[in-house]
Amino acid sequence: MADYYSPTVVRPSISADAITSLELAVLKQMFEFEADGDAIYFFSSEGPSDTIWLDIETLKVGLAEHAERSGALADMVREALAAAGNDDEEIELDLSDLGGAEIFQGIVRRCEGLSAVVITSAWTCTKMRPDGFGGGVAVVTADHILSSTTAQMECELLDRAESGESGGAPGQEMDHG
Repeated sequence: MADYYSPTVVRPSISADAITSLELAVLKQMFEFEADGDAIYFFSSEGPSDTIWLDIETLKVGLAEHAERSGALADMVREALAAAGNDDEEIELDLSDLGGAEIFQGIVRRCEGLSAVVITSAWTCTKMRPDGFGGGVAVVTADHILSSTTAQMECELLDRAESGESGGAPGQEMDHG
C-alpha cells in the first residue's frame, strides 16, 4: 500500500497579532507551526489536517471574538457547538470543504500589512505511482483565492506544444539544460 503526503508551507510568516484566537486554535491543529519573531510560520511535513478536534471551551472563547463577524470558520464552529451534546468536551471539525485558504483569507482581509498568503504543497508518494507526484499552489488575497496544480500546468504546456508555441519570446528557443 502506498502512503501519500503533501508537505506544505505557508508564506509569509503571519504576525501573531493578526490572528484571532479561534483562527489560531484551528490553524495550530491543521498545521505544524513555529515562532518567527513576533510572527508564526505555518507548515506541514505530511499535509494539513482535514479533521481536527478542539476543546469546546476553547471554541467558545474563540467564537466570542467572532461574535459580530460572519465567515465560514465562525459559522462552522457555531453549527458544531449547536450540535454538541451536553456531555461533549471536544468537537470534531471537518475542514475538508473549508481548508486553510479561507481561514488565511480572513486574516489577509484584516491585516493591512499583509497583501497575500501563498500556500505551496508538494504531492509525494512512497511508491512510484503516477497519481502520487506533483504539487499545487494557492495565492490568497483579500478578494481572491487562486490556485493551480502541476497537472493543470502540464495540460497548459501540452496545449502550447500542440499549438507550436516554444514557450520563450518569439524567435527564441528555450534552453532546458
